[in-house]
Amino acid sequence: MKHKAKMILTIVIIAGFTIGCNSYNIKYPVTMKSKTVQATLTIPAVPPAENISTPPGLIAAAIYASQFKPAIMASYNALDLKKIIVDEFTKQADTISKEVSLVVSIESANVKIPSTDLTEAEQKANEYQCKYQISEANPNLETPYILDFKVIRWGHQGKNAKAYIKYYAAMYDAKTNKAVWVYYDYNNEDPSAFSGNTGFTKEKAEKFMRSVVNEAVTSCLEDIKNSK
Repeated sequence: MKHKAKMILTIVIIAGFTIGCNSYNIKYPVTMKSKTVQATLTIPAVPPAENISTPPGLIAAAIYASQFKPAIMASYNALDLKKIIVDEFTKQADTISKEVSLVVSIESANVKIPSTDLTEAEQKANEYQCKYQISEANPNLETPYILDFKVIRWGHQGKNAKAYIKYYAAMYDAKTNKAVWVYYDYNNEDPSAFSGNTGFTKEKAEKFMRSVVNEAVTSCLEDIKNSK
């Protein structure tokens, strides 16, 4: 009975996340696919890495917290996640070259774009949207659109030794500051691909994060390319 209740709860959580994703997402406009638009990749400040779960049981959790978690989190927080994201977009930008001519560089990714606070109603409707003032970006962005890749959470899922990233990607019109496309999702790695929590290094963390970021970027660009 407990096992059945646990399964139902898991299904409810997954369903809730899926509904949340779908409610935020905006398909890439078919009307924009008649020509290639120019956009610049921007990446807001990345939050610190997080550990979102621990092994079950007090003893196992205590051992994990004292022996493994410090080295694991130090390894993730030593990463330059913004550079990893830029690297993946650089590799894959050509896959949407017919739809979007994407300017990708670490310099443009670091451009600071002023934004105004969301109202309470806007926050309730979509807490991840940004009210950018793109024309006031420093330095100035010269493309008519930006493709903004906002990292919400990322890091290590301790229980199953997974790396994960939760993100909100959106294309904004630089004139109107309105989003014309939104793709909100969560990617993580199959735990069978990992060797567990022992012997953790920055190199291991980078390998895992590059894998999930690769999947996230692929999903974003495929959503643009395959929109109908």
